[in-house]
Amino acid sequence: MIHTIRLRLIRNAWYFHYALRFVLKVVCGNFVVALLTPKCGVRNKVKF
Repeated sequence: MIHTIRLRLIRNAWYFHYALRFVLKVVCGNFVVALLTPKCGVRNKVKF
């Protein structure tokens, strides 16, 4: 019984770890994409 509870806690900790990593990748990835995309105001001012 104790082993089952401990294994469940360890499994939940790993799920939390992977979920947290996924959220950080998504948030940081969106931030990097936002930094790399040109601003609309700058693009509209350039005349060809």
